[in-house]
Amino acid sequence: MKLQVILASASPRRRTIFKDLNIDAEIILPNVDENIEKEGVPPEIYTQELALLKGSAAAKQVIRKDGVIYLVVSADTVVVYDGEIIGKPKDRENAKEMLCRFSGNTHEVVTGICLWKLDGKNDRCACAFCKTKVKFKNLSESEIESYLDTGEYKDKAGAYGIQGHGGAFAEKIDGDYFNVVGFPTETFFKTVNSDFSPELYVENGIIKVNAEEYLKEQRKD
Repeated sequence: MKLQVILASASPRRRTIFKDLNIDAEIILPNVDENIEKEGVPPEIYTQELALLKGSAAAKQVIRKDGVIYLVVSADTVVVYDGEIIGKPKDRENAKEMLCRFSGNTHEVVTGICLWKLDGKNDRCACAFCKTKVKFKNLSESEIESYLDTGEYKDKAGAYGIQGHGGAFAEKIDGDYFNVVGFPTETFFKTVNSDFSPELYVENGIIKVNAEEYLKEQRKD
């Protein structure tokens, strides 16, 4: 019995994280409208709804083969400051506004994930979220402008990349560092163990198939 992990994301940060985890993931880019209502919606719910939307679309695109369990993984990350959900900057000026707000303050990074286990008979879905607090040091205007000159802020929630030059802005991180990068690895593994056991389980950071339990499930009426 073989496991095929599918990452429903165009994010290069998430691809790098999966590579570092030694997860050989196939990429499927779901075609969905991500402009869902977020006004008044808690960020942990909003991100999970978006992850579910992307994951469900990707799951429908999977071309299934016998003897293969597919694990479709999707995620969505936002930054939350003073109760406001902050996504990716529209332009440089918008990015500067975000960084000025974060300067000397604490914001939260929230990622919702969605996992679809596709096995042809007992398909199951599970969602979860992770929240990390990030305290920025006081930033000078020249520091912000120099950072914006790097272009690193583009296509990043909150207008910075913690794994790059933006890491110099963080004074303290409370929680999962990889969540700030864009994918909460600890939450991911915990969800696999809690929601897809006993057919799937994590051992030493590797997702494995419990073939005996899988076949037992397949024989059930």
